[in-house]
Order: sequence, then structure tokens, then C-alpha cells
Amino acid sequence: MEHPLLRLYGPRLPVSIPADSSSKGLGACLLQNKQPVAYASRSLTETRYAQIEKELLAIVFATDKFHHYIYGQEVDVQSDHKPLENITRKPLHKASPRLQIMLLKLLRYKLNVRYVQGSKMYIADTLSRAYITDNNPQSIESELRIHSITERFPVTPAKLQVLKTASREDEHFTHLKRYIAQGWPK
Repeated sequence: MEHPLLRLYGPRLPVSIPADSSSKGLGACLLQNKQPVAYASRSLTETRYAQIEKELLAIVFATDKFHHYIYGQEVDVQSDHKPLENITRKPLHKASPRLQIMLLKLLRYKLNVRYVQGSKMYIADTLSRAYITDNNPQSIESELRIHSITERFPVTPAKLQVLKTASREDEHFTHLKRYIAQGWPK
């Protein structure tokens, strides 16, 4: 990195997000060409989270903060917590309930979570220690939005076809589909 000045966002440039959690805060930075575009930090109000949950929460926090920059494109997410590489690639049902909630929030993004040594993630680490106190704390469990789960839906192709067929044949789904396409009946 040359200078720690914020750069303008380039919609066609690749994006990377280093995200980190300390004992009392979360920090993340949106980078393009190894230059910062945006910073984010907040205090950690979730008191009884395991370290792996805090680290995944840092990624969820970062994606929420940088949603308008990253939605619809592939993003390289860097974490200094190695187990997250595998956990984000496993089927949802193999994660703990709290991790499942966070992983569901991340399904709307195309993320590639990879491990990077903590000493090389100095911006996110600094932000997680010099956090902004959040006056409106909100638990990760309090809001869950799922935009699209079909791409990474943890189901076999055969079972997915059964679900699609059943949906096409279901009377209520048929009416709903027609109302969405043609509007509510008079």
C-alpha cells in the first residue's frame, strides 16, 4: 500500500475486504488495488460469542457496511482465523446454529474467504481495536434477510428438481407467481 488515503471506488476493479475481530471491537476495510476505499468499525456488543463466531461476525459486519459496493460481484475476504476458510465452504447444516444464521446472511454475496496472517492485516486489526462505540447495538439474530439462496443452496440437484416440480404444481405458489407477474386481481 502506498498511501493510506481513501480512493474512489471503481466498479470494474476487484474488491478485497480484510475483516477482523478483537476482544472488544470489529474492523474492516474495503480495498481496491491494495488501496483503501472505505473503513468500518464498531464496538463488539455480543458478549458470549466464541472467537470463531466473532471473526465470522466481523465478515457479516463488513458485508453489511459495504453492501452497496459488493452486492453482485465476487469479493475476496481476508480473515486471520484459518477455520473460517473451511466453515464458509461447508454445507449450512454442518455449522452451529449461531454460525448458520451468520452464514445465511452471507449467502447473498459471492465471497471467497481466505486466511491471511494477522500481521499482514494491520488496517482491519487497527480498526477492530480503535472501534467506534455503537449506541444502537443490534444482534445478528435480530434480522435475517435472504435474497438468493439457489446458487449455494445445500441440497442435491435431484432434491432441488423435486422442490421445483412441487412448487410448479402447488396451487398457492401458482397463484402467487401469477400475482407477482401480473399484479393483484381487481
